[in-house]
Amino acid sequence: MNLRNLLVPSLLLLISYHAQSQSMVAIQPTSGKKGDAFALSISGTGTNWQTSTYYAYINVLFSGTGVYASNEYIIDPLNASGDLTIDNNAPSGPRDVTVIYTDSLQNQSTWNLPGGFVVRASRLLDVMPDSGLKAATFPVTITGECTNWQYSNYVQVLFNSNDVQAGNLNLIDTSRLTVDVSIDNNAFSGLRDVYVRYDDGSGARTDSLVKRLKVLRSVLHTIIPDSVTQGESLSVDIDGMYTNWLTGPGTNIAVQVSGSGVSLTNVNISNPNSISATVEADSTAQTGVRTLYVQYDDGSGLVRVDTLTDGLYVKQMEDTGPNSIGSIEGSQAFRIYPNPFKDDCLLTYDLSGNSKVTIELYNILGERIKTLIDTRQPSGPQQLRINNGSVDQGIYLVRLQVNDRSYSKILINLD
Repeated sequence: MNLRNLLVPSLLLLISYHAQSQSMVAIQPTSGKKGDAFALSISGTGTNWQTSTYYAYINVLFSGTGVYASNEYIIDPLNASGDLTIDNNAPSGPRDVTVIYTDSLQNQSTWNLPGGFVVRASRLLDVMPDSGLKAATFPVTITGECTNWQYSNYVQVLFNSNDVQAGNLNLIDTSRLTVDVSIDNNAFSGLRDVYVRYDDGSGARTDSLVKRLKVLRSVLHTIIPDSVTQGESLSVDIDGMYTNWLTGPGTNIAVQVSGSGVSLTNVNISNPNSISATVEADSTAQTGVRTLYVQYDDGSGLVRVDTLTDGLYVKQMEDTGPNSIGSIEGSQAFRIYPNPFKDDCLLTYDLSGNSKVTIELYNILGERIKTLIDTRQPSGPQQLRINNGSVDQGIYLVRLQVNDRSYSKILINLD
């Protein structure tokens, strides 16, 4: 009878069928990791093993190197026990198992278990934290399984791009380490592969986690106030995230608005994520939404451009409704409270008339992840409740568009 036809993948027992005696044998456990030492159980069906007191004995053998049984002992006609040891440098993979029973007359019975035991392969499980800012250096904990790093001749952490580098490394135990990670100023945003290279005595190994460490992308998230009237000049604050705008003299930065008739002057960097400026709109500037661009050199020598789509609204001189979204007074009519939030928050706004309303949610990469509202609503106060079951923990941009004007706010879910 073919042994492989008897194996069922979902079973934890691996069974050998002994053709002559119509008996079967199984062992437990059927897998282990390098460096393990644990009790081994051998059970039989249809066997008639004499106990060790009758000078009978049983042996369990494993193919390859680094895995061996000891202290095998027959308990009763159907059960035996022993100790199983896996060396620290045992090669990963399946092993054939042979169980040999010798009775008191030195007659032997043999059961074979092809691939009956597996030395589990090493792998990486987690990287925490799994994201960082440009120009930042921070400690990262990497967790593995079956890695045996403490028994290695060397351990090295690498990434699949040179703009992210590993520094000081400390081994916590066989499957955990901490390492200082440094991200260059000019690192491109996005995901990185993480590699741990080491030699545990059985040869060089490299374990990896694909697309696991994220270099956060710079993004513009708000301009306050978000509207200007034809012929008006006013001061605005522009805020970003992960932008690394440099402070001090000689900083190369320019703020522009799409279309014609609107300019920004007196640009001043308050901190790496905040700019103040003066917006001037010509009396003939075309009304409607404009896209905001911030072009700068963050110190890496590369020119970056961050964009806030439909971030500024140009309105007609007579368009001064006190509670309309997009007006100077009305910019306070769009609120999120509490923010940050844990359980839920309430988004409120006022409409000056029957309007087409769209509320969208964007992640910090500028990707739209959800449309919360897309409908017409009557004039007056409106509200929308957002709970932590509808959005994952993280930082988001909420974009409210009313007809052809828009307003954006940051939303932070702590839970």
